[in-house]
Amino acid sequence: MKKYQNVYEFLISKLMERQEEVGTHICTGRLANFEEFRALCGFIDGLKYAEELIRDLEKRQEQDADE
Repeated sequence: MKKYQNVYEFLISKLMERQEEVGTHICTGRLANFEEFRALCGFIDGLKYAEELIRDLEKRQEQDADE
């Protein structure tokens, strides 16, 4: 089992894993229709946004600790 240095690293890792899973599913070409494609692309966008928020939170916490 992988060891994580902090909760941020764990969360980002899980978000990235899910992005890869969904991206792989899209690339298989087995989507039912264009609406499913759009929904999954939106899902990936949401995961990326969550990842950005977590990275920003980590950066802010580090800056606060330095002050």
